[in-house]
Amino acid sequence: MDVDLDESWILYGLGAFLGAISILYFGFSLILDLSPAVKSFMLLSFSVVFLFSGELTDRSLLRYSVYSFSTVSYLGFILYTLLRFDLTEAQTLGLLAVSSATFTGLGYLKNKDYSIDRARSRQLAAGTGAVLAAALLIDVSGPQPEYRLELQEEINFTGGETEFGTLTVENRFVLPRNTDIPSYDGCMAYNQTAVDRIYITPGEDNLIPGDTVENYSLTEEINLREMLERQRINPEASKSMEGTYTLERGECPESPERKTVYIATDDEETSYAGVEVD
Repeated sequence: MDVDLDESWILYGLGAFLGAISILYFGFSLILDLSPAVKSFMLLSFSVVFLFSGELTDRSLLRYSVYSFSTVSYLGFILYTLLRFDLTEAQTLGLLAVSSATFTGLGYLKNKDYSIDRARSRQLAAGTGAVLAAALLIDVSGPQPEYRLELQEEINFTGGETEFGTLTVENRFVLPRNTDIPSYDGCMAYNQTAVDRIYITPGEDNLIPGDTVENYSLTEEINLREMLERQRINPEASKSMEGTYTLERGECPESPERKTVYIATDDEETSYAGVEVD
């Protein structure tokens, strides 16, 4: 049986499929490092622009492709907003309910052959694009979060969870920003031969609201007794390794000072000789 399939369907279909993937990829990528609020608004704006652009063509296949872009953009907006922002259950329900009502209403109007004239559609699409361009310009020119590491001068070490300092993240921009919380590595020198490697992760990458300062504690769980047992050192020696330690920035030297903690910052790599304890 012969199937009368217009090759344009295949080309339009492939274009719509790749366009949909591009929209979703953009929505969940870190391109331009935009504010999550602007990224969410951008996906919503794409949906509106594509929706009005569909009224500007008489070709049914092209119109279907543009409408599919509008639908995928809105789905991307919904998914991104739900995953990126900490919405309450009531806010989530409200967003989904409003979205359902909106598209049901649009479908009803289309079924009744209601349409907006081309001049009006062009104005609405251009207006939405202008607002989006302004939002992007403000976002790109706005400041990114600042990170300040403050290490304690000394710590009183007795084993267990140990605090080395504080990481302060400040967002001076009016809109929320994505954070990129750095990790730090270093070493804790009990003496010139017993050296314990430490890895400090203050927190997970998250979202910081606008005009907000957040503090993260640099802590690490250090089990001194397990370290001594692995190195076949008398556990009673743990008492001699407790006490006051000085904190220094930088790599752990080949012959570290007794009771000193070295923290590598500014992308420095920490390497050291002596007994390594993982």
